Amino acid sequence: MAAPLLLALVVIRRRSDPVHPGVTGAVLGITAGVAAGALVDLWCPIAHLPHVLLGHILPLVVAALVGAWAGRRLLPP
Repeated sequence: MAAPLLLALVVIRRRSDPVHPGVTGAVLGITAGVAAGALVDLWCPIAHLPHVLLGHILPLVVAALVGAWAGRRLLPP
């Protein structure tokens, strides 16, 4: 759910001049992950700790890592 939003945010930011493109991409990834995670959290009834860590927190970390990679590769330095 976060991938289309992350792609849209990176495309919008391509016209900017970021000082640290990796950090900018990571922030965009976290933003997309939190937006998607909010929708998932509203639906998910399970509060078991391993489920929360693997199903809710890990995708947020992955979105941040993908955003950092996209920022370094796609945003102009």
